[in-house]
Amino acid sequence: NQTLVPAYPEEECESFNGAADGANRLPNFSFAKAAVLTGLLYPSGGTATYTYEENRFGRYQDQLGVDTFEANEIPRIDLSAFASSNGVNSTKPADTFVVNADQIVRISTSIEFGNPPCECEASVRLINSNGQVLFERGDEDAYENCLFLPAGTYYLTSEMIGSGPTAHATITTYYYELQNDTIKSVLAGGLRIKEVRLRKDTVNSSDDQVVRYSYNMAADKDRSSGFLLSTILYDYGFTTRGFSEVGGPGTTCDFQVRTSVSQVPVSTANGNPVFYAEVTEFFGDMLPNGSAAFGKRESTFSFSPDIGVLAYPFAPPVNYGYKRGLLLEVKEYNSDNQLKLETSNKYEFDAINHAHGITGLKVAYLKNDQQFDGIEADEFTFSFYFYHSQWVYQSEQTTTEYFQDGSRLVTKKQLFHDNPAHVQPTRIITTRSDGNTEVTVRRFPLDYDVSVNGGTDAMLIALDTMINKKFMVNTLVEEYTLLLKSKNNIKPTGLNNNIANGGEILSGGIISTGNSAGFGSEALKGKVEIDTFIVAGKLVRYRLDGSNVVPDTVLVLDLGEPLLKSSFTASEVYYNSFIHDNKYRCTRKFDAFNEHAQPVQYHEPYGMITSVIYQGSTGLVNAVF
Repeated sequence: NQTLVPAYPEEECESFNGAADGANRLPNFSFAKAAVLTGLLYPSGGTATYTYEENRFGRYQDQLGVDTFEANEIPRIDLSAFASSNGVNSTKPADTFVVNADQIVRISTSIEFGNPPCECEASVRLINSNGQVLFERGDEDAYENCLFLPAGTYYLTSEMIGSGPTAHATITTYYYELQNDTIKSVLAGGLRIKEVRLRKDTVNSSDDQVVRYSYNMAADKDRSSGFLLSTILYDYGFTTRGFSEVGGPGTTCDFQVRTSVSQVPVSTANGNPVFYAEVTEFFGDMLPNGSAAFGKRESTFSFSPDIGVLAYPFAPPVNYGYKRGLLLEVKEYNSDNQLKLETSNKYEFDAINHAHGITGLKVAYLKNDQQFDGIEADEFTFSFYFYHSQWVYQSEQTTTEYFQDGSRLVTKKQLFHDNPAHVQPTRIITTRSDGNTEVTVRRFPLDYDVSVNGGTDAMLIALDTMINKKFMVNTLVEEYTLLLKSKNNIKPTGLNNNIANGGEILSGGIISTGNSAGFGSEALKGKVEIDTFIVAGKLVRYRLDGSNVVPDTVLVLDLGEPLLKSSFTASEVYYNSFIHDNKYRCTRKFDAFNEHAQPVQYHEPYGMITSVIYQGSTGLVNAVF
């Protein structure tokens, strides 16, 4: 290419005063590979080799403009309604159209009330098969926008009510449908990883560790799972209204724009024009059964299309990137293609806590040659774009493990975020198919109230610094695990604590009637349904080392046997002091840190001292003794 300006796409315009000469801006795999990392050589003699291939897409999120990929345009559907001067109302029967696949539809309206305006009302509507009005417009200004429509049947209606001069209202919609035989694997720009090969030394290849990647759909092996996020456009047409004479009727001006910068909406997947919803990893050499020597792993990711007004100058649409790329499902197979492990995840979106948005405005200035009332009829056009995000957090994970005898073990985790201030899971409830349930409680600096701290407690000072100065809000302070056993699986524990508080039982259970503990009231016996025991716990006390917050002591619960929940006290701030359960025992005490807050000496119980030396330039551990 001798220029970055793209060639004019229309063959009939080859002699456009020589301006049609330009560059070929189509994806080029050879040039895309230039200067990319292809391998690493480690000091030990091992190597890592990376092989790439071009991006390909088999689906699309934006139906507009894809006719450049041999799409088939569906004829436009027009609806009209008229109101005559004799006052007869007019309603156009609903026109029906079918969307065969989830896609974006362009919709436009035009309402004219005549001159002088009629005393009438006009409305145009888009309705789904359930009778729900998805779009309604009733004003005179021309309107054009894009709507995302799931596959289904839709109706267009228009209505004119009133009297006066003739009026006219229309609603128009159109979209493009790609042919399956031309869109299964279309070349796009950029690269994707095809293979990673690790070798222990430069000679022996028998122990190579190989991972190969496939991006095609599991349900259609020949179709790429990639979504083309934005059609690559280097040219576009534009129509503006001009004036043929002062006060005279309006005319239109059409012109073509070519640019060296692609006019794609800013809507990419971390810089990639293609987003892949399915990725399969093959471990080891490929086998005839389609798997690999060490099995394969299939991963499915979430996808949410961008929505927006794709009008001049092609401003970015509303960006839903934060909803893309969430790991939804993982399936792991052995070399015989037998499913061994399956994991599925669910996520929640919080539009109140930690929701952010940025609105931008793109303005274009067009200078026309015509004049209107002695003033040049220059025109400003503008369009908005909106990037927004919500708090995304995982709410559930279900894991199923399959065994050779046909049995399976299902484990379900529920993740609760009780304190949106630090967006970390505070409770993780794990339910197994054997009837037992584990609850892991996690506590972070913002879970403690240090607002009234006025004492000298080192831990409280550290917490206050973490929250208000260092913003170390995601640092784990305490974590303990409770075991809730189903009544059918309970065995006597030999614990003999007396239980008198029925509220404890109703709020989480203490022990069951199968245990040897006594009850302060006979009425409590029938209310106990599950055991609740503390089975593990860990706590970290922090302190200040200069201006740095560093760990001071690591403690774990000293449990000879499971501990009744009622016999355990979670850490808390109490009268300017940080207190914790007295069953915690020190397992590590940090004695000294370097200027980077890295521990250089610590000791274990019974006096064992450990020292650490770091590399000055990298901060990596150089020696431990």
